[in-house]
Amino acid sequence: MSFLWDIMPIDKHLSTVPETEGCQQRIETRICALPDDLLLQILPHVPTKEAVATSILSKQWRYVWLMLPKLEFKDEGSESVGWFIEKSLQLHKAPKLDCLIVELGPHCPIDVDVRKWVENAVNRDVKDLDFTLLWSAAPTSFPKSLYTCDTLVCLTLSNQILVDVSSPTSLPSLLDLSLHYVVYKDDGSLVRLLSSSPVLKRLSVHSHEDDNLKTFTVKVSSLESLNYDENWLKDEVEDKEIDEVEDNEVDEVVDNEVEVDDLNGSLVIDSPALKELRLSEVWDYCLIENMSFLDEAFISNVPYPDEKFLRSLSSVKHLFLLFSKSMVACCNAIKFSWLIEFYFFPISLVDWLMPLMFLLQNSPKLKTLTIDMTSSVSHFPGTSRVLFPDACCLI
Repeated sequence: MSFLWDIMPIDKHLSTVPETEGCQQRIETRICALPDDLLLQILPHVPTKEAVATSILSKQWRYVWLMLPKLEFKDEGSESVGWFIEKSLQLHKAPKLDCLIVELGPHCPIDVDVRKWVENAVNRDVKDLDFTLLWSAAPTSFPKSLYTCDTLVCLTLSNQILVDVSSPTSLPSLLDLSLHYVVYKDDGSLVRLLSSSPVLKRLSVHSHEDDNLKTFTVKVSSLESLNYDENWLKDEVEDKEIDEVEDNEVDEVVDNEVEVDDLNGSLVIDSPALKELRLSEVWDYCLIENMSFLDEAFISNVPYPDEKFLRSLSSVKHLFLLFSKSMVACCNAIKFSWLIEFYFFPISLVDWLMPLMFLLQNSPKLKTLTIDMTSSVSHFPGTSRVLFPDACCLI
């Protein structure tokens, strides 16, 4: 059997040669004498590359990393990262691999077989799988076995990944799903992925213009938390960094009147168990249905809401709202019967005082109101509060 330590560079601080005599040597001796069970609890807390390197400390340490339940590989610019991951997975002997995290950067060769790595993890009953592909290759599809993995609890797919889901599909244990800047083969792939996850609780989506979807539909009866944002604003400013956009420029973008027919696509949410909703930079038409148990809603840069959109939030208890011009006409018609806490962030170009009065009149249970006219549209920091006579301050 060959070992990685025979050919990989070893950091100086892991050398078996003591830098000083006495105390340093006694500490190393005590660490090497620890039982394997304890070592297996320690090594998951260090990067996998360092855990592999500990194999040169002593004969006892030589095989410890082979049984680690978690492997994490992050590309630091080395062109050999693919080779290192490949060899590590070949040597790894644990019967079960609880967690595999892989991040490949732009310098990684595009001919590495990431599909084989995913297959390896699935075959060993992986629970947490996190892949980020930042390389220059075309979006890569994963093996079909990924979408029939009975043990998978958390799944994160990011960047140059093609979500290609065909029947049959079953993810009976999946609780957390993150889809960040991926590409979908078609609308059906997304629908099948979500419908095959009967116990899904949390969904995080970072969408972008080239994701190959016209309609993003979230119809999951078990879903409790949804975080959805789009990358539209970054595309619009092109050469400018997003942090360099002046507040007044963002105000102008948010308050541009656009007909619904002119929007690129739509976001449809039909998840009756939803308790937490976060929408940011949603430049598509947004339709929300069947949401009567909502506890918290964070609405930032949803420029084209209609009355039905705002009415879908009427059961919310804690509302964080970036108020845009399109919302003005709806305020007097919607009653927020359960609203307790209201963070109000008006766009500077909007005449917001009267609409706010209507909102307050239609919120009989409201206890805390926060008005923030200075914050970035991307964040909801705490600011001064206006308290009603019988209010309690929520901090």
